[in-house]
Amino acid sequence: MDSGKPIGIPALISLYAKLAQNNPHLRQLKASVDIGQIMPNVPQMGRFFTSLSAALQLAADGRLSAGAALRQAEANIRHE
Repeated sequence: MDSGKPIGIPALISLYAKLAQNNPHLRQLKASVDIGQIMPNVPQMGRFFTSLSAALQLAADGRLSAGAALRQAEANIRHE
């Protein structure tokens, strides 16, 4: 099942140990979870992700350079 569609970090420790033996990505994901912090659920996070998404799209489409798109995203975040 996991090879068809990765399931992430299993809650069952024995299953994680089995899957992680041959999966460096799963081990890295667990390390990130172990040392990470929960993202706050505040309106500012929505503005951040909306602005960042728009910047990535503008840069990927070639309408702005990556730097210009990120500067525009910063301006959008600071002025909303």
